[in-house]
Amino acid sequence: MKGRSQVIMEDDDGHVLDTHDVFSFQRKHFQPEQGGLTLAEAKGTLPGLQKTVAHHQVDDDLREQRHGPSGGQHRKQKGQHTRGSRTLLGSFQLPRPRCYRDGKPNRRLFELLKSQGAHANQPVTFLSDGGETVRNLPLYLHPLAEHL
Repeated sequence: MKGRSQVIMEDDDGHVLDTHDVFSFQRKHFQPEQGGLTLAEAKGTLPGLQKTVAHHQVDDDLREQRHGPSGGQHRKQKGQHTRGSRTLLGSFQLPRPRCYRDGKPNRRLFELLKSQGAHANQPVTFLSDGGETVRNLPLYLHPLAEHL
């Protein structure tokens, strides 16, 4: 008998994006004391599943980030490194590319507040530990906005 466990990643419409073999096994002869998976086989299954799902989640997130916070212009990549991730099921490395930031922080802040339900020209109070460049951002949104 042969067995194989796969992860099939689909988009929201149900189209298959990717298929990954997570685990496989082969048994020549069945013996009652060897029913199911061995401990080593079971321990190998969940980390493979976790790693596959995490990589797809990171890839989706990176695709969104490359188009900027408001879905605008494609950001250029200026480098890449990896980041270690530790879970209950083991450790693995995830890709973390570095992209150039949008040069328009005023628009980014406005779009963020708008997505959270803020209205245009609504007075806002900001609390941050930022420098002088951050202190003037609220004034873009409303002339009476204040920074604490």
